[in-house]
Amino acid sequence: MPLASFIKSAIFGLTIALAVGPIALLIVNYGVTRGFASAARSALGAGLADLTYAIVAFISGDFLAARLEAHRSQFEIVAAFVLVVFGAYLFVTSLRAQTATGAAAAPPGKNELATTYALTLFNPLTIVAFAGFAGQLPLAGSTARALLLATAVFLGSVVVQFALAAAGAQLGRWLRSLSVLRTLNAGSGLGIIAFGLIGLWPHVGRG
Repeated sequence: MPLASFIKSAIFGLTIALAVGPIALLIVNYGVTRGFASAARSALGAGLADLTYAIVAFISGDFLAARLEAHRSQFEIVAAFVLVVFGAYLFVTSLRAQTATGAAAAPPGKNELATTYALTLFNPLTIVAFAGFAGQLPLAGSTARALLLATAVFLGSVVVQFALAAAGAQLGRWLRSLSVLRTLNAGSGLGIIAFGLIGLWPHVGRG
């Protein structure tokens, strides 16, 4: 397998991760409010979701992509609702924290990886992009080659995700005020809700 294909896959992973969206917002929020360790777990969850998509798309190719495309509207609506619900949860949690004496802006936890992994997977149309990219690779029905190139996508993705985690953690070191951190947490929740509503908007009024 040419080295160029591996590098190309890594760059594709970088490109996918660079898109500013709810997952990037969530990773930065974890960095600001919980520190680098929490943000890094979230970043790893996003990278693993991209790895999952890459493996499925590179092995199944156009077969699965065509079926996802056929149900695009349903998937978009479900993914948008999930974002709205999660964003609302984040926002309400931040408001409750404001009324709790001495409460942390965002309590530390170890579920960031699973949460971010699940949220990232709730946009199954991403696999269409992976499947389209697979057509540019010399896979030739080789599972081993598909796994190797999927790993390259994962490496490219986590570089960006961990950079977001580090940026959020650094910002959190400058912002020590609990009220500021809680405001950022609420803002993050509203931002994720906005992404969900934007996803729902094209389907409003459709019969």
